Amino acid sequence: MRQVCSAALVAGRRGGWVARRRADTSRDLSRMEPSAVTSRAMHALKSSLLLLASLAIVGCPSTPVTPEPEPEPEPEQPEPEVRGPCDTDGDALRDGSRVIRWARSGPQESVLSPDAEGRVGAVVLFEAGQDRTRALRERGYVVTGELPLVNGATVRGTDAELEALAREPHVRHVQKDYLFRSATLYRAPVSASALLAQAGPEAPSEIPPGLLSVQAPDVWDPTGSGVVSPDAPAGQGIKVCVLDSGVDRAHAEVMGFYGTGWDFVDRDDNPDDSTPLVRNSEELTTGGGHGTHVAGTIGARYGNGGQVYEWMHEGGVVGVAPRAELLIGRVLGTDGNGSLGGIVSGINWCVEQGSHIINMSLGSAYDDPSQRTAVAAAVAQGVLLIAAAGNDEEVTPRELSYPAALPGVMAVASVDKDFKHSTFSQTGSHISVAAPGEDVLSSTIRGTGYYTRFYGDAPEPDHNIVSGSGAGEYEGAVVDCGLADSYESCSEAATCGGFVALVRRGEISFGQKAEYVRGQGAKMVIIYDPDPAAEDAPGYFTLGDDANFDIPVFAVSRSYGEHLLANVGTTVKAGVYLTDYAEFTGTSMATPHVSGVAAVVWSAQPDLTANQVRQVIECSAIWLGTNPPPASGKSRLTGRGLVQTQGALDLLASWNANGWPAADACE
Repeated sequence: MRQVCSAALVAGRRGGWVARRRADTSRDLSRMEPSAVTSRAMHALKSSLLLLASLAIVGCPSTPVTPEPEPEPEPEQPEPEVRGPCDTDGDALRDGSRVIRWARSGPQESVLSPDAEGRVGAVVLFEAGQDRTRALRERGYVVTGELPLVNGATVRGTDAELEALAREPHVRHVQKDYLFRSATLYRAPVSASALLAQAGPEAPSEIPPGLLSVQAPDVWDPTGSGVVSPDAPAGQGIKVCVLDSGVDRAHAEVMGFYGTGWDFVDRDDNPDDSTPLVRNSEELTTGGGHGTHVAGTIGARYGNGGQVYEWMHEGGVVGVAPRAELLIGRVLGTDGNGSLGGIVSGINWCVEQGSHIINMSLGSAYDDPSQRTAVAAAVAQGVLLIAAAGNDEEVTPRELSYPAALPGVMAVASVDKDFKHSTFSQTGSHISVAAPGEDVLSSTIRGTGYYTRFYGDAPEPDHNIVSGSGAGEYEGAVVDCGLADSYESCSEAATCGGFVALVRRGEISFGQKAEYVRGQGAKMVIIYDPDPAAEDAPGYFTLGDDANFDIPVFAVSRSYGEHLLANVGTTVKAGVYLTDYAEFTGTSMATPHVSGVAAVVWSAQPDLTANQVRQVIECSAIWLGTNPPPASGKSRLTGRGLVQTQGALDLLASWNANGWPAADACE
């Protein structure tokens, strides 16, 4: 009887398990006809129920029965990964290739996020004559830095701790960190035809167009010899402190002007801006390379070229003040974000280092007593502060960017190559001067600049690189892949030996399209929009934030796409080439032009005050506003106009000989 009862229990359990197994396992169900599944499950249940019912009548002994263990369910097998016919390694698109990213990411405020203890950064100001930093440490507050310039400190604390701190004796003000961002819009995708047009018929020069606009070479290389004249003022003896995202210290240009530095993001003495944009699959948003670009515009030396663009001079670029010493304070991360505490700490450090000029190609929509106090204290120490006016095409005149809008700061607006006010450049009565800010060529992190070229067609077809594209060069036959919505979209014309995939926009994402044609063997992708209602121009597209392609991906105009469609099978050659230089756009790029001009003027007469240097620069600028100028002599768009290096020195000589006008006035 005991054996019968045990068998019944086991059978009952097994029957129930079989029923559950048949009902729950989709993979098993998919392998059977529905009727077969139903009959098996019902048979198991019926057998178990009949056996249990009979035992209920006879009865079972009370002795415990150890049941047989239930068998472990069979592990479900994963669905086989769908791969393209030419994907042999299963990971063809994520193999450590060099990836181009030009699109700016959305705002990230991680720099302001609380730490594991819920603490955030803040700046505390003490009452005059009351340095309470030591007392705060003794009372358990987390003090991260001292700020003697403003009689304060940087701290970290929870909301409750910061509220308590504000009630401490002799504490004047406590301000939680807020966001600062680099004042750049984007890095321009550069085509070879644009570079050729920019270079013109003459031999390539290290002098970027922006320097010619502000007359810098007229002062220190009037003959265009490629050598700074020994006796010319070129920034020698002047320290320019660049508060930005740091620099790539191994860049050939940077090694020529780097003096010293400090990192207020990582809190060490290495202000490194070298997180790669296009190296070993690592990603980078617009902060990285920004500081290297700004610093190069100020102080790059003749002959220190890195890996250059085609048709560039092998020496790279030269800066506005090629003898100035640059101090680098890293206050922005590689995402372009910084905090109030970092900015105030950076200003404090620049003053301690004996800087003459502080360049701030950054800004915030906020203003508070701690930022104002730091700026006013630096001005009182005789430092010239120069800041980007800010970028925003939608701003009204009432909206400002700080520190550019603070008293004592030179706010710099951007103009285009025709000296017209850049549409993105913020405006206001506080604008001091203007300088070139669009498509400015300068140094960037090694190997992260790039340009593109289509060979054979004249003129070069209108095209853009798609963000997330790989670098490299390829020549092959064009294959029509339609919408590229499957691994069969390129038909039998596709070959794993390689081809150029012509793809139309629509239905699915660009990243999916590129993945489908890459899996069929494409070595280059050309995308166009066939919609006749759309603009006949290449779009600015992205393959997605996670894309990491090892082949070039271009967007072209509709007319060129239709030309290729009509000539399927023709051979196309194009490439994406990596360099140590890039073109950036923004008031960030205009600002270092002015800082460089200030360094040249100051080096011509070192006994000038910061206010005098500013006055000479403003009064010698070329008026760009409507005529006649208003009584203030300033435009809300471009201030007193385009800065002029030689013009400033000429005016300085005139004032020295004939007497200076009243402070902050122009004759």
